[in-house]
Amino acid sequence: MPTFEAKEIVADAARLDKYVTDRKRSYNTYDDEGNRVFVKKMTHNSLVKETRWSERCVKTACVEADDGWNRVEDRVPLYHYKLLDKQRNCVVFTHIEGLVIPTSGAAPRESKRQRQEPVVSDQHKRKPFKRGQRKRYEDGCASSAFPTRPCGRSLSQRQCQCRYREDAEP
Repeated sequence: MPTFEAKEIVADAARLDKYVTDRKRSYNTYDDEGNRVFVKKMTHNSLVKETRWSERCVKTACVEADDGWNRVEDRVPLYHYKLLDKQRNCVVFTHIEGLVIPTSGAAPRESKRQRQEPVVSDQHKRKPFKRGQRKRYEDGCASSAFPTRPCGRSLSQRQCQCRYREDAEP
């Protein structure tokens, strides 16, 4: 069964110090491997907002302590965060999980499947509407475009005004 695993981030103290001393405020950037790096200055937590682009990501957080850097989170989901005892500098790496296939599942199949081309025949052409079908279709479209019930919360004031103007015209 394939599983999702993330590579370990190697973050030495010199690299983390460079991120912190690079700018005066908190910022976001990318590292050499393409991972997103959130540098948080004087923060109380390691929280990183989850977006639609980072929903499959995990994070690794390093916090600056009095004696150096400590790794407080390693490959945890983004919605997990660590509360810090006091304001500290924090560097958070977000990285994508990779699909890992076990060696037992990596063996090739004995028989290869051949891709079949779709069969398109001339017998399946669309026919135009008959008179009754067209009338029912147009009536259904008209009734959904102009409801007969009075204005309520579902219609805005502008929509109501437009509808009554159209009803008033001959």
